[in-house]
Amino acid sequence: MNQLLHFDQVVARGIGLNTVDGSVVGSGFAGYENTAVPSSLGDDFSKRARIPRSLRMQVQFGPEMSPDDLRSIRDEQITARDSQSGRRVLMTRCTFASMGDLGAGPVDVTFLVLSEPQWL
Repeated sequence: MNQLLHFDQVVARGIGLNTVDGSVVGSGFAGYENTAVPSSLGDDFSKRARIPRSLRMQVQFGPEMSPDDLRSIRDEQITARDSQSGRRVLMTRCTFASMGDLGAGPVDVTFLVLSEPQWL
């Protein structure tokens, strides 16, 4: 039986992040996207454009982790794991990008993934 990829464990700086289940999402992991370029005659063509990679999640802060711990991440390794299938993705160069509103529960946090993700 095939299972969908579902990241439920994220480790940054060797610390497991307390994330909301189902909130960890990678975007742009292909590193590029193709678009159609219409031709005036005959077959159309495609154009490839680079796109940024990012990792978004909802983090629940507590006594063991503060917002400062995440916002100071720059060019560091982050690993995301699907504990059901055992699949992992290693992102060796990640940098903090943005953080949502604090004080009303889980906080939206985005990291830039600056290197090619490695699937393990």
